[in-house]
Amino acid sequence: MAEDPERRNLEQQLAEANEALRAREEELRQFAWLAGHDLREPIRTITSYAQLIQRNWPGPMDADNAERFRFLLDAAQRMRALVDDLVKWSRVNTAQPRNESVDMSGMVHLAISALKPALQETGGEIGCDALPTVCGNMSQLSQLVQSLLDNAVKFHRKDVPPRVRVSVSHTGDFHEFAVADNGIGIDPAHHQSIFEPFKRLHGREYPGTGMGLALCKRIVEAHGGHMRVESEPGRGSTFYFTLPAD
Repeated sequence: MAEDPERRNLEQQLAEANEALRAREEELRQFAWLAGHDLREPIRTITSYAQLIQRNWPGPMDADNAERFRFLLDAAQRMRALVDDLVKWSRVNTAQPRNESVDMSGMVHLAISALKPALQETGGEIGCDALPTVCGNMSQLSQLVQSLLDNAVKFHRKDVPPRVRVSVSHTGDFHEFAVADNGIGIDPAHHQSIFEPFKRLHGREYPGTGMGLALCKRIVEAHGGHMRVESEPGRGSTFYFTLPAD
């Protein structure tokens, strides 16, 4: 049977569009990395000189000036955190090989150790089922777990200690991990947009750069998986992500 010229033309156009999209994404990735690298130095300079002026202030500093310096240093710290997250996001390459054995239970327990001060402050608890070992990038999967657990503890309801559970189920050739909490929850209208870079739903009420979930989604997709959330306001959230079962 003769090949349809129109179909062949459409396939060629699709291939060219995909190639252009990949090239554009690589350009954006390189731009983000370079921008992050170049921004770090002026941020360090602003922070260092602000602290130097504070230390050498003539006489006692009045409350108004002390407040101005606090705003300046807080802004520099937020900018540094944003640049760091932007660089992390740019480094996650969807073509990156998955060649390390990663004990997901171990990743969870490392994250719990890092969150110990926050758990003690809030009276929070994190439970973890027995999780499998997967093949992937250990550093990135550690970032993924740390970010999800950090969010689960951070976005707790007022006067309600955070309770978090990490579990896993098996779907075909994939492990599906779940991070469930009893926190403030998310309106279904935002279930897609929260995974976009720089998306923040709560302003300055909760600290963060708006890059955490975008980075999580990028890491999961770089490992051949998918990420989603089930949540309602006031009823907690469960974040699901899949990883190949090698």
